[in-house]
Amino acid sequence: LASGWSPGYPETTGYIIVTLLEAAPLLHRPSDLLRARRAAEWELQVQLAEGAWQAGFATDPPRPAVFNTGQVLQGLLAAHQAFGEAAFAAAAERGAAWLVRVQDADGAWRRHEYREAPHAYAARVAWPLAELAARAGDRRVRQAAVRNLDWTLAQQEPDGWFRHCGFGAGEPPFTHTLAYTLEGLLEAAVVLQEERYLAACRRGADALLLAFERRRRLAGTYGPGWTGDYRYACLTGGAQLGRTWGRLFELTGDARYLNA
Repeated sequence: LASGWSPGYPETTGYIIVTLLEAAPLLHRPSDLLRARRAAEWELQVQLAEGAWQAGFATDPPRPAVFNTGQVLQGLLAAHQAFGEAAFAAAAERGAAWLVRVQDADGAWRRHEYREAPHAYAARVAWPLAELAARAGDRRVRQAAVRNLDWTLAQQEPDGWFRHCGFGAGEPPFTHTLAYTLEGLLEAAVVLQEERYLAACRRGADALLLAFERRRRLAGTYGPGWTGDYRYACLTGGAQLGRTWGRLFELTGDARYLNA
């Protein structure tokens, strides 16, 4: 907003591919399909030699990043499903293999993560890994997804809040990163047919639902005990949480999710 268009950003381009593919038929805009394909082809051009995608802009010094790679995987899997090009699947598989190699034994990612620290919101990396494993029948990739999701469950407090969910140690998580975590658990639960991941998602989503019903708005961040900072709103987190509640309504039929 301050200086005009930035250079290309591999991470967000990854999940915007999904948005374009879903929007095209709803908005009757076939041009969005072309945009999605061009974006996926661009991702092939900027994939790093080891299979990862970099943090930040494509013009930054290439530094492989776990979370960013997971979001590109999501776009390439969607592009492969839409267009059937083997190159999209092959690039996603290379990215997944890199994620498996750099994962720690406990299921978290620390190397090549933001501030070299583990984050619960990497559940949104486990989700596309689970999706790829289901399509390709890859047991190693599936096991990596499950290890991370189980580690994420171990970070959840009884009230549904997650430790290690902020960008840095001791920082309260944004609604954005909390929603990332819930999205990853929810969609991985559907792919893997694992009820415990759905239950963990609902614990967090229900706590935020109650907070929203009480205040009629969401906080920018939520600390331990769901202590919210209501001085501002987190636009990305609000959009993601609306989507998550909508998906929970689809899966459970609970009208409170739909109303929220």
